[in-house]
Amino acid sequence: MNDKRSGIHPSPQPSTLPSLAPALRLCRAAWQNAVGVFFPPLCVLCGGIRDESSRWLCRPCHDQLASNAAARTRCPRCSVNTALRSCTCDLVWDHPFERIVSLFDYGDSVRTLVQHIKYRGMSGLAFHLGRAFAGNLPVGLWDGVECVAPIPLHFWRRMRRGYNQADCLARGIMAGASRTGITYLVNAVERRRNTRTQTKLDRDQRHANLQGAFAVRPGSERKFAGRGVVLVDDVVTTGATTGVCAQTILDAGARFVRVVSLARD
Repeated sequence: MNDKRSGIHPSPQPSTLPSLAPALRLCRAAWQNAVGVFFPPLCVLCGGIRDESSRWLCRPCHDQLASNAAARTRCPRCSVNTALRSCTCDLVWDHPFERIVSLFDYGDSVRTLVQHIKYRGMSGLAFHLGRAFAGNLPVGLWDGVECVAPIPLHFWRRMRRGYNQADCLARGIMAGASRTGITYLVNAVERRRNTRTQTKLDRDQRHANLQGAFAVRPGSERKFAGRGVVLVDDVVTTGATTGVCAQTILDAGARFVRVVSLARD
């Protein structure tokens, strides 16, 4: 009885319905186990079952990449693996950037990863590789560096792909390297011409194909003026594309440009 005059109210009765939270947790765990049995997480490189703690690679494939990165006998200027082939940069060096540092050789495994990144929508894989292996970059690379910029994609190509893989890689490197005081300039350079692929072009044709391809966005010149820049690309082959972009940044007043790439072909 509720006696308003006495101010006495009946105690609320406990609900007779059992809590659903434990049952929901049990159902969720059962569903996740079933998914794990029928659709186990697979390595994007070898197709084997990977540890759930890694979103992309199984442990053997990760270790293989780590060995690739650690064992490279890279030329300190052009980043060619001199254990595989000789470089000629001491005799002929006509690139405007100071040096290239590449994380991996462009072998079969890395080629597969690059194809996944560029053509199968795995933008997060580029970020993961950059963050996981940024520690393999030489410390001296960052001396005097004040900003990082990715090689830009043309607007239409970016629209089709949905992202710029060099941007994803650069963000991963920035996260993994934990460098402070460095500005990330994602939109300071633009690609004005949607150039055709460089794959089947000779040296002169490559340079002609790239003329006027890049430009510093109006008002962004001051972001580069007097600063050291790291320019990030996915794969460097001849260095023609990277060189034209680097020259554009130098023309805006940068003190120097160094290049970091995921792979060196």
